[in-house]
Amino acid sequence: MIKDNLHFDAREKLKAGIDKVARAVGGTMGTGGSNAIIEAIESPGHITTNDGYSIANSIVLSDTIEHMGRNLLLEAINRANKGSGDGSSTTCVLTAAIINEGLKYVKDEHPMDIKRSLEECLPIIEKSLDEQTRLIEADGVGQVASISAEDAEIGQRIQDIYTEIGKKGIIHWDVSKTAEDTHTIGSGIQVDGAGYASPYMCDANESGQNTNQIRIKNPHILITKQKVSSASDFNEIGSLMYSKEIKDMVVFADDIDPLVIPDLINTRIKRGFRIILVKMPILWKDWWYEDLCKATGATLIDPTNGLGMRLLKHPEHFGSVENIIITKDTTYLDGIKDVSEHIATLEEEATDDSKLRASRLNTKTARYFVGAHSDSALSYRRLKVEDAISA
Repeated sequence: MIKDNLHFDAREKLKAGIDKVARAVGGTMGTGGSNAIIEAIESPGHITTNDGYSIANSIVLSDTIEHMGRNLLLEAINRANKGSGDGSSTTCVLTAAIINEGLKYVKDEHPMDIKRSLEECLPIIEKSLDEQTRLIEADGVGQVASISAEDAEIGQRIQDIYTEIGKKGIIHWDVSKTAEDTHTIGSGIQVDGAGYASPYMCDANESGQNTNQIRIKNPHILITKQKVSSASDFNEIGSLMYSKEIKDMVVFADDIDPLVIPDLINTRIKRGFRIILVKMPILWKDWWYEDLCKATGATLIDPTNGLGMRLLKHPEHFGSVENIIITKDTTYLDGIKDVSEHIATLEEEATDDSKLRASRLNTKTARYFVGAHSDSALSYRRLKVEDAISA
């Protein structure tokens, strides 16, 4: 009996945590939905938003089991946000509803039978979604973005941007120095399979939470085939950074010892500059080494050619880009060097692989600068622009 009561109490607390998050997020949905105010570290001390992902991530429940229920729901929300960049509120409410409906039958049905019955519905749901799906043409991008952002002007600007950069182009948001929205067009690369080595290197948002990404303007780039095995590998690099007042260094490497990461984080805290480690992609690794060196102007650090990380004494071995955004699985480089000659050489080879490399290097990028008249409005509009771009 005691065991049964413990199970019941734990289940009820998990459900309570799920319901609290679902109510907070669900109240923002639809035309009659309201906004939530989240406490923030940076000025103005709060964020006003109806973004389900941001709201759910900001909730901390005092009861540990209720908080575990929040985490269960948050997993679904984060997966939806990663997959599409939008739809987090809908995912939150639907997941909570499915869980609550399933709990009604726990007394009469075995939980695993309920789980299997839900899984049997997946092919039916997927087929229904496929039947309702329609391809968005170029002139429909603005409509989708407008709905997501709840702002026709944001949608129209994103429509104009995609008209310039094409459907394979990449858009990222930035903060405008004025109250008006603007955008710029450039060139860049998206490196799939290249992500940060540790989430502890990621940026924090206004609420002090991990954003699961790293955004750096004008970083220096180091590309190495040498295994990063010790913090002492960066002694010479750190001295160069300090003497040249370089604040940010992104290191692309194939093999990284996890024990190096705490030392680099400690260096950032004590000395004020940061070294971010990015794991090279597994596929087309050697080609990526060459292409990234061309795109950033970096010299490949390869001990087999007599150049190791501990021998670096000149900053000309470093490359650079205007902007870099690093996530768990992908790295975006914006504002790269002129690689037209390298692209021409690859196109002349005319193999399937060289054509793929040329197309990756020939990507247009855009930076959407979000403007506002106050910090509160800026935090609200930034999230809306981010959702619209992802949608």
